[in-house]
Amino acid sequence: ATGPKMSNLHLAIQTPVDKKPSVASVIPGTASGVGEALAQRLALKIKKPVLVSCNLPANAPMLQAIAERRLLTELANMEGHSTGDAAQ
Repeated sequence: ATGPKMSNLHLAIQTPVDKKPSVASVIPGTASGVGEALAQRLALKIKKPVLVSCNLPANAPMLQAIAERRLLTELANMEGHSTGDAAQ
């Protein structure tokens, strides 16, 4: 039985000593670097720690960009809902 499985997990967090967020592999996976790069970009854009596990092919930069945009949209929607709930 094959199917989705979590084979990597990366944590990215902004530090005061570097412009780029630091990345750590919590669960090491493939050596493609897709998860690390995605975690780093998301942490940089949302200015919060990020955990990322992804199974995107390394040779599909368009798919990676689409996934990143969708994640940012979903995170923005979640943030909008949480701040909207607190105001009511």
